[in-house]
Amino acid sequence: MKKLAVCAAVLSLAACGGGYDDIDSSRPGGGIGSTVTDPDNNNGNGDNGGNDNNQFSDWKYGSQTEGSNTFTTRATVFSDNTFTVPTEPDFQKRVSVEVQRTAITTGGIAETVTLNTIEPLQCTPNCDVVIKFDGVASRYRMFQASDGVLKPLDKVVEDRLFNQFTTAKETIVTLPFMSLPQPFEAKFNIKNYDVSKMRLTIEETTAP
Repeated sequence: MKKLAVCAAVLSLAACGGGYDDIDSSRPGGGIGSTVTDPDNNNGNGDNGGNDNNQFSDWKYGSQTEGSNTFTTRATVFSDNTFTVPTEPDFQKRVSVEVQRTAITTGGIAETVTLNTIEPLQCTPNCDVVIKFDGVASRYRMFQASDGVLKPLDKVVEDRLFNQFTTAKETIVTLPFMSLPQPFEAKFNIKNYDVSKMRLTIEETTAP
C-alpha cells in the first residue's frame, strides 16, 4: 500500500520586501491550548467566505488559546492529487495550504498564507508562482522560506492570496519541483471556507 505524506508547518509572521505581479484534537501545552477540528458540512448560515452553501468542505480548522482567549486560528487544506519523486517512487506526497489569523500585540490581526510543498522548489531566492483561482491564472511573487515551505514575498501578495484562498472555490498551484522534470499542478477544493471558525477573541471584544 502506498503511503500518504502530510506535512504540517508553523507559520511565520515575518515578511520580506519585494514585488507583486498581478497578479490537534486538543494537545497538552501548559496554559496554552491547541485544537484542530475536522471539516464538516456547512451549517447553512451563509457565513462561508462567499462560497457555496450546504456543500462539504475540505478545510480543517485549528486554534491556539490561553484561557478563554483565542489568539490564533488557522485553516489547512490538502491537494486532491499527489506526486512522487524518483528517489521515493512509492511515497505519495500532497501539497497543503495553510491560512492563519493571529492577534498582534500592537493591535489588529495578521493574516498569513503558507504553501507546504514538502519537496524543495526551483525558487531561489524567489520566483513567480502561477496560481489559478476559479479558472483565472495569475503570477504571484513568492520565496522559499525553507525547503518545502513557500511564502508570499510581501504583504501585498499575502493579502491578495489570503483573500483568494478564502473566497474562491477551487485552485491549481503550479510548482516547479527540483526533483521533477515538469512542474506539478497541485489541485485544491477550497470552497466553503468558514469565516466563523476563524474569528479571534479580539474581534468579539472590540465589536461595537
